[in-house]
Amino acid sequence: MNKILITGATKGLGRETAVWFAKKKIKLILVGRNEDDLKKLLNKLQYKKNHSILCLDLQKPEQINKINIKQKMFAGLDRIIHCAGGGLGIKSPFLNYDDFLTLLNLNFLSAVEINNKFMPILKKKESRIIHIGSIASFEAVGSVGYNCAKSILLAYVRSVGRLMIKNKITVTGILPGGFIGYKNAMWRLKKRNLTAYNKFIKSRLPSQKMYNSKDLIPMIDMMCSSNISMLSSNMVVMDGGEGKSYFH
Repeated sequence: MNKILITGATKGLGRETAVWFAKKKIKLILVGRNEDDLKKLLNKLQYKKNHSILCLDLQKPEQINKINIKQKMFAGLDRIIHCAGGGLGIKSPFLNYDDFLTLLNLNFLSAVEINNKFMPILKKKESRIIHIGSIASFEAVGSVGYNCAKSILLAYVRSVGRLMIKNKITVTGILPGGFIGYKNAMWRLKKRNLTAYNKFIKSRLPSQKMYNSKDLIPMIDMMCSSNISMLSSNMVVMDGGEGKSYFH
């Protein structure tokens, strides 16, 4: 692999992924909506001169549309890891159009737009696109809006992965359960309501321990490797037994 674009790079799994691949001397394009956070992350990474930052609000498709794929920073790009996502605190079961669109833009549509935007680059080499979903894709464990957005993402990977494999583009992903990472949802819950955090561990996790974002990295690393074409169009469950569904 030559270069990886990581969305949601400043928090949670995106940050962990950036740290991991930077140590392996892989060139990175770090995408986030806060430029200061991106610069702080860049300064923490090994071989920081190898990496670029791209300040982008994924809830605004017009910003993605303005990307010029001929820019020097995108030369050699052959991996995309979509880590951006979340429920944005929208918990009502009766969402209006705007709320649904907001969640869809962050969790699904932005990934589609980025994939489409960079397809001319990716088709020129053996490439990988990895999406970070959730067990909410097939279990009603989150809010209505979040469940729906992640369910659509699962259907997208399953569908488009079958089509892109002929172009040597392997489209995959993972479906994590609850895990803690820098400033992610579980990190915030622990800070805000320790009782609720401990209750989640006790009632939802058979291991009785909270998993860390680092626990997801080995699978992501494997999905970026060169010999995983049989995983195309699949998203692998990584929930430590939290989920109860037989199928996804």
